[in-house]
Amino acid sequence: MFQAPGVVIWLLGIFVAVFGAMAFLPPQVLLAVLDGFAFIPARFTGVEWTQLSTDPNQIFAITPVLTYAFLHGDLLHLLLNCLWFLAFGTPVARRLGGFAFLIFCAVTAILAALAYWVLHLSSEIPMVGASGTISGLMGGAVRFMFLDPRGTWGREGGLMPLTSQPVIAFSIMWVVINVVMGVWGVGTSSPEQSIAWEAHLGGYFAGLLLFSWFDWRRPSRTPGMVVFEEVR
Repeated sequence: MFQAPGVVIWLLGIFVAVFGAMAFLPPQVLLAVLDGFAFIPARFTGVEWTQLSTDPNQIFAITPVLTYAFLHGDLLHLLLNCLWFLAFGTPVARRLGGFAFLIFCAVTAILAALAYWVLHLSSEIPMVGASGTISGLMGGAVRFMFLDPRGTWGREGGLMPLTSQPVIAFSIMWVVINVVMGVWGVGTSSPEQSIAWEAHLGGYFAGLLLFSWFDWRRPSRTPGMVVFEEVR
């Protein structure tokens, strides 16, 4: 029987609890929550880094680079992200362990937001959702999920090289899918919504390139394959 690790179940529970709580908020309070916890590129651009130690407002402008991942726009957005998080989070959590898994999720969420920010420096449109983190989990899973023909998704053993054919093929497919979604709006539930495909790709490549740093409990087949200059 399929059984997800506890850390995955707990995070899914947080996603659902946050969405459920926000559903009962008055409109003004809901807007305040989005304003404070969604990732708004223009606000991050305006951070005064030299004043972080003296101005709490500057700190509050930085924290959404992570907290946005716990917010979701509508029920469909939440359900899809929960399903994908369960699918890719389960094998990655089993391989990394709970603590390393949490750090990996946080790092990929942050780098996904930064990838989106680089291309939308002046945008005031809030970005929400765990899709960037999920893409990071996908990128991490690609490093080992093709290794074990028995169907255990490579919970043991080394990692596939970044230049291996399955990794390259999957990466190209994911890039094409996201560009199509971004350009033509495929997959959105309403015309007013847009898919942050830049965050998806940023999270994916962050997970792909950095996974070996977190997979310290097992020997890698490709030590030194991560090139520091490639990490954005």
